[in-house]
Amino acid sequence: MIDYSNPTQLLAFPQINPESLEKLRISTVTQPQLLKDIFNSYVMDSRELLQEMREHSANGNMTGFYAAVHSLKGLAGTIGCTRMFQLLKWMDSLNKEEHFADSAAKLEDLEQIFLDLEREINLQILNK
Repeated sequence: MIDYSNPTQLLAFPQINPESLEKLRISTVTQPQLLKDIFNSYVMDSRELLQEMREHSANGNMTGFYAAVHSLKGLAGTIGCTRMFQLLKWMDSLNKEEHFADSAAKLEDLEQIFLDLEREINLQILNK
């Protein structure tokens, strides 16, 4: 069982699920730019949702914070960003139990995971 309070345990999960990535590559084989567009969109949407989380957390708007966590969890799961998805899934469950402070306390870890993920997307998919 993963101890989500310990961010190093999340390292057991790949940043990007190789099987999910392969499925996306296969489904976009005739349109290689589409794969890049999907991940570019993910990065931009993630930045926006992380900003919303910071703002909602700082303003005490836990309904907005919960919505942003839930939205980003769905995006991460959809394209196979496993490590980020796992942390967001845990944060989402804390929010459902109204443990908003515990969830918000993981925001810094989430932001670091995103930065690492963004680097991997740039190298592995966007060729930057």
